[in-house]
Amino acid sequence: LGFGPDLSAHVPRSAPGDVAGVLQREVEHAGVVLGAGEAVRLRGDPRRQVAPVGAAAYGHLRLDGDALRDEVLTRAHHVLVGAVAPRALHDLPEGDGASWYERTPGGPDPASFRHAVDTVAQFVDDELAAAGIPHDRCVLAGFSQGGFVSLALALRPGAPGYAGVWAMCCALPEIEGLELDPTNGDHRPALIQVGEHDRIIPPERGLAAAAALRGGGWEVTDVEYDMAHSQTIEMMVDARSWLAAI
Repeated sequence: LGFGPDLSAHVPRSAPGDVAGVLQREVEHAGVVLGAGEAVRLRGDPRRQVAPVGAAAYGHLRLDGDALRDEVLTRAHHVLVGAVAPRALHDLPEGDGASWYERTPGGPDPASFRHAVDTVAQFVDDELAAAGIPHDRCVLAGFSQGGFVSLALALRPGAPGYAGVWAMCCALPEIEGLELDPTNGDHRPALIQVGEHDRIIPPERGLAAAAALRGGGWEVTDVEYDMAHSQTIEMMVDARSWLAAI
């Protein structure tokens, strides 16, 4: 998100409930266009959505069709990162959000999923090169579909050594023609957050992903939350601490 200065400094620590309103006003003043269900885009350039924030030490790639909400929550807790929040590839027909890949009655369409992974991989490479940030200073993160894509990026054979991966309400992708290598951890951090009442991606699947990564040499933190297929302030607070420790 092209926030420019460290706008998190303007968000009162004592008023987490008003985080979205405070940060939206600050972002609008900084020249960023916000829209319900839309990606955050800099005026004048609808594609580029990244700028370093404050004394950022890490790049942070957030994959979510509704990226704004999550960046608002993350920044509200004073995580100083440079963030990229690309909009997913396919607008949903009901006009609320977007999808990274097309689905069939049997699950994700394999070709569409692989295309999403290839597209995001190239996008990450281009953005990191433009910002002068190496892959080992970039954390991949995503919710639901974005989490599946983030894990696929991090676990592809020969993938760059990303600084870490943060996956919410998702599992390891099982896609025809997509190879994964969970043994490439090399003691890098992974955060897996699941909803105890998630009926879309049952928590057992997320915890199985955590176990697979742990067995492959990742330093895994897995946390269950009293929620369904969603996100909470508690999750973002935990993620803030996790990011700060990298």
